[in-house]
Amino acid sequence: MSITQNQKKWSILITMLVAVTFLIPGMAGAFGGKNHHGRGYGMGNNPDAECGIWRNPMLVQELGLSDEQVNKLKDMEYAHQEKQLALRSRIDALQLQMDKALSVEAVEDGTVRDLAKKISNLRGEKYVNRVESNLSARKILTSDQIKKLDQYRMYHLGKGPGKGHGMGSGQGNPDCPRFQSDRNTGNRMN
Repeated sequence: MSITQNQKKWSILITMLVAVTFLIPGMAGAFGGKNHHGRGYGMGNNPDAECGIWRNPMLVQELGLSDEQVNKLKDMEYAHQEKQLALRSRIDALQLQMDKALSVEAVEDGTVRDLAKKISNLRGEKYVNRVESNLSARKILTSDQIKKLDQYRMYHLGKGPGKGHGMGSGQGNPDCPRFQSDRNTGNRMN
């Protein structure tokens, strides 16, 4: 065998090894990525922890939530979701502009950086809105209910149905509208 044939065989072998090592497990979802956010019923220290507590009848009963509290939580959550959807729409539009700006032959670095900053600022705004929603929900609850909720979190961190793999430790409520689009589109709403 000549040296070039030997080199070709090694190149093919290495290429196949890389394909088997990375591509096949990647296609099977072995690596954490955009579609693997580990959401179960557990709440942990998730900034969306209060999102949808009114949707869990067992938790409503354990906390002793009144009808008035349930209605306030529900109204607050829907108002929060409207804000988040508007922000997500703006982020998606900017992301499309960035994709377009990156697809041209002569990429304008300044334009791409400006779009990246705008997207980052909107994502930060979404995070702050989630934290504000959490704080607002806690104002609706009594101090005893907050203690019970904190205890519930300690014992239910990451337990229950949900993906439970990838980024995160099974935190969040899969019934929360924030996670509904995850199931439908495979995207996280950040």
